[in-house]
Amino acid sequence: MELALELRAEVPNNRAQTLDADFHGMIIRGAGDEVIASLLSAIRRRGQDYRIFEMAHGHELKEISDEAHVQIARAIAERDPSRRVSSRCST
Repeated sequence: MELALELRAEVPNNRAQTLDADFHGMIIRGAGDEVIASLLSAIRRRGQDYRIFEMAHGHELKEISDEAHVQIARAIAERDPSRRVSSRCST
């Protein structure tokens, strides 16, 4: 949860990119699936140049993404696989 909150507090920049990668990396490592980890790592590498949060509507998109990260972290912390991320956070 701490990492999701730290990411939410960060403005779109290189540090936010690193925090986001760390957040997803923690989930991937926690899942313990090497195939998924490899696939998601490749996707992240290919997409890291697309800095959508620094574009025209980036701050709005980042707010939605940040809220989704917090909801995901909360569901993991509560061990609640049924908790859904709200539709507003589907970006």
